[in-house]
Amino acid sequence: KEKSSALTVDRSLPTVGSFRLNSLQAPAAGSRRASFVASTSPRHFLRPTVRLRRFEVTPFAKGLSQRVKCIAMSPRRPLLAVCHREERQVHIHSLLDGSVVRTLSGHKDSMVGIAFSVDNKAVATASRDKTLTVWDSTVGHELGVVEHPGIVTAVAFSFDGKNFYTGCQDNMVRRFGTHKCKYLRCMQPMPDSSAGVIISLATQHHANEMVLCSRSCDCSVLVLDAITLDVLHILTGHTSMVWQTTFNADGSRIVTLCEKRVVVWDASTLQPVQTLDVAKVVENAARLGARCAPTFPMPSFGNNGPAGKSTASMLSTTAAGNTNGSFASGSSSASTVVVLPNGVLATGVLGGVQLNSVSWTTVLFAPAQFGTLLAAFTTHASVVLIDYVSGEVVLQLKLRSTAYCAATADEADRIVCGDDWGNLYTLRLWS
Repeated sequence: KEKSSALTVDRSLPTVGSFRLNSLQAPAAGSRRASFVASTSPRHFLRPTVRLRRFEVTPFAKGLSQRVKCIAMSPRRPLLAVCHREERQVHIHSLLDGSVVRTLSGHKDSMVGIAFSVDNKAVATASRDKTLTVWDSTVGHELGVVEHPGIVTAVAFSFDGKNFYTGCQDNMVRRFGTHKCKYLRCMQPMPDSSAGVIISLATQHHANEMVLCSRSCDCSVLVLDAITLDVLHILTGHTSMVWQTTFNADGSRIVTLCEKRVVVWDASTLQPVQTLDVAKVVENAARLGARCAPTFPMPSFGNNGPAGKSTASMLSTTAAGNTNGSFASGSSSASTVVVLPNGVLATGVLGGVQLNSVSWTTVLFAPAQFGTLLAAFTTHASVVLIDYVSGEVVLQLKLRSTAYCAATADEADRIVCGDDWGNLYTLRLWS
């Protein structure tokens, strides 16, 4: 796999969005997707290699004109659970065609969190009505309701689906048996426990040893014993409240996120292995993007688009080549994708942005087959794919609006995210 010395253009290729090595492919007029290709650099052969051969962004389903508040993907079935701001019900979509296959209704206030059990038999929904409800994911029947002393702020299932954990407004984590929703354990009060709420929860995907939680009253993450809920360790190093915690597929890495910093931890030693400052990541990506001339416009789509245009028509773009090898779009609102000489892809959508105004919104590990890729989202409506071993930006692109939630599954080939305007996007990857 030698590095290409020049980028080539082939207008005869099919108009299917793809990445292949050593060429930049432009679609014919009227096509709906663009093809981009980049070569891998041989200097990284001693570390885990990111093998991203294709990357495709498409609208998943027509959303409401409200922020997508919470989202969850089924681990082994093509299902996606979505709830918008102020909604009291959850819509379960088919990942195959985006259709709504069932709706879960019964809560008396808006949703805060959603989680699928690993065996796909149950869906848990956390609500502001101070209850957590467990549903049969197949037929949508209510299996059990657990009342809490405050708003239920987070929920997560154990790796085997036998237990689920809840975070509450009283700053406590509780463990329940999934069968009959039986209460089993509550963590012991921590210092300043009355001054905050549980913000995030995370369980391992391969074992039932540790549970992660973050609180609004400090800038750390608690590592709890999965059975007793005793505090085993405290992860420190963030500069503000931690919004997100999660494990990777094999449980070897943990990622945590605050407003300005993403930290990747070794799960065995509980020591940080990579720190990603949002200003540095954005600055490096923008600097790389400014160095390359060949560009191609990504299509704009979704809610709040140009007046009078449907989603389908907005997906269609027409490219015209010019003498310097770049491509221009008829839509001035399209974001620009650049292919760098070293094979890294980025978009020039953050030029002129004040770096101190950019913050992280959410983060997750890419599906297991993509090794060391991390997807991080910013307040400037961008998503950045990062190799968390080297810290290099692999891909950056612009969404229609800021995304505050995203989901994937260990065996999936895609990431689904929802933005502040109610749009849902599928970011599909190929290795």
